[in-house]
Amino acid sequence: MSEQTVLELQDVNKSFNGEFNLSNVNLKLNTGDIHVIMGENGSGKSLLMKIVAGYFTVDSGNIIYKGNVINHLTIHKALSEGIYYQHQDLPVFENLSAAENIYFDYRTRRKKHLRIWNELENVAECKNLFSELGINLEPTKKLGLYGFAERQLLFAAKAFISDAKIIIFDEPTAGMSEVERITFFNILSLIKKKTEAIFYISHRLDEITKVGDKLSIMEQGRIISTSDIRNINEKEIIKLITGKHEIHQYPKISIKQNRECLLDVKGMRSGHILKDVSFKLYKQEILGITGLMGSGRSRLGNCLFGIRQPEGGIITLNGKICHFMHPFDAMLAGISLIPEERHINGIFNPLNMSGNMTLPNLKRFLNNSILDENILQQVVKDYVKKLGIIPADPENGIHYFSGGNQQKILLARWFMKRSLIYIMDEPTRGIDIASKIDVYNAMNNLVVKGASVILLSSDIDEIIGMCDRILILSDGKIKSELLQKDATKEKIYSLAIDD
Repeated sequence: MSEQTVLELQDVNKSFNGEFNLSNVNLKLNTGDIHVIMGENGSGKSLLMKIVAGYFTVDSGNIIYKGNVINHLTIHKALSEGIYYQHQDLPVFENLSAAENIYFDYRTRRKKHLRIWNELENVAECKNLFSELGINLEPTKKLGLYGFAERQLLFAAKAFISDAKIIIFDEPTAGMSEVERITFFNILSLIKKKTEAIFYISHRLDEITKVGDKLSIMEQGRIISTSDIRNINEKEIIKLITGKHEIHQYPKISIKQNRECLLDVKGMRSGHILKDVSFKLYKQEILGITGLMGSGRSRLGNCLFGIRQPEGGIITLNGKICHFMHPFDAMLAGISLIPEERHINGIFNPLNMSGNMTLPNLKRFLNNSILDENILQQVVKDYVKKLGIIPADPENGIHYFSGGNQQKILLARWFMKRSLIYIMDEPTRGIDIASKIDVYNAMNNLVVKGASVILLSSDIDEIIGMCDRILILSDGKIKSELLQKDATKEKIYSLAIDD
C-alpha cells in the first residue's frame, strides 16, 4: 500500500445466495479523495460499500485499513474504526425530533452510561450546527414531518458530527433540487476537510466533476474502470455504464392534445404546507410540478390520492366532484400514486418480487374466480424485461434487489394498474441512466394509451425534458406555469426561490 492509501480492497469476493457475486474487486481509497462509485442498478455498488461498513464479511480477499487487515468487520467494529455509512434509504426515528435523530448516536458513543438526555443542550447545539452548515430547518420539529430531501440534509449534518475517518454516502442528493444540492455540496466540502476520505455513490452525471476526485465504474459485481475524474468526460462515462456511445436522455414524444380537462383542483389547503393550490390536468398530458425542499409536492400527491384529506378545496375528476377519504377511493376513481419513499409507503418486505408487483392488480388475473398463475407470471416477466429489473427471478425476495431495482418493481406495480392518472413522486430517484430512459419510455407508453401523468420531481432537467407543462409550487401555492418550450433551469429556479 502507498502512503496515500487509507483503505484498500484486494481481490474481494462475496456471493449472495448464489444470486449475485462480487468478483475480484480491487479498489483503493486515497487520503483526501472523494472517490465516486457509479454503475447500473444491481451492479453491486451498495453491496460493496456495505462490506466496507461491516454489514457483510468477505468470502475471500482482503480489506486493508491503515495497514491492517480488517476482514471480519461488524457494523459496530466499523464504526469504532471510524467508518460511517449513510444509507440510500435513511434509517430514522420519525417520532423523534431532528435534533434527537442527529445527536442520538453521537451522545451514546461518547457516554457509555447515558442516563440523562439534556434536551435544551441538544437543541442549542443543533441550532449552532445548522447555522454552521447553512441548514434552514427547525431542530425541534419531528422527523416524520420532514420530506425525503430535508432528511438527506439532516443526515449529512449527522455525518458531519460523526468524527468518522471514512464516510460513505449512498445517493445523498436523491430527491434534492439544485438549491438543496448546493447546500449539501457546501456541507460535503466541510466534511472533506474533517475526514480522511469519502466514498460517494451517485447516478447523477452532473455531480461527478463538482465533488469527485476519482471515479470507479461497476458492472455485474466487478470494477471495470477506475480513473482520475479530470481525465474522463461525460460521454466516456455513459459509454462505460450503458455500453452505448450516445443516449437520448429525455425521449419525450409529442401528442396532439385536445385540451380536454381530466382533473381540476381548486383551492386545495392542507395544514400550513398547501395554502391555495389550483391547477388543471388535461388528457394525455405529462404535467410537471416542482419546487424547493418543503414546497409541498409530496403533500399534494398524498391529498390527491386520499392518504391525507385536504382541509379545503375541490377536486373534480371527469366533471365529477370527488372526496377521496382513502387511497382505495382514489384507486377506484382511476388514480395511482408512486410514492416518494418506497421503503415506508411502497415496498412489502415479506413478499417476493412477483407479489410486490401484482398485489393491487390481482383482479386482472382471475379466471372464473381462480387466480391464473401462468398469465400473472407472464405479465411479471414482460415488465421485468421492459424495465430491465435485475435479478429477473420473480420468486426472489424484495430485499435481494438493489434500491434502484426495488423502485422499478414499484413502478411496474402501478403501470400494470391501467389508471387514468398516474401521480409519480420522484419516480427516478436512485435509478441509473439507462433505467431512467426505460421509465420515461414507459411514461410515454401510458400517455399514448390515453392516460395522464403528474410528475412531482426536484430534477429540473427531468421536468423540462419530459413535461408538456410545468407548474412551480412555492409558499403553498402554484406560483407560475410554463410551457415546455419556454422553460429553462434558470427561469424555474428564479420563480421557485423568489417569494
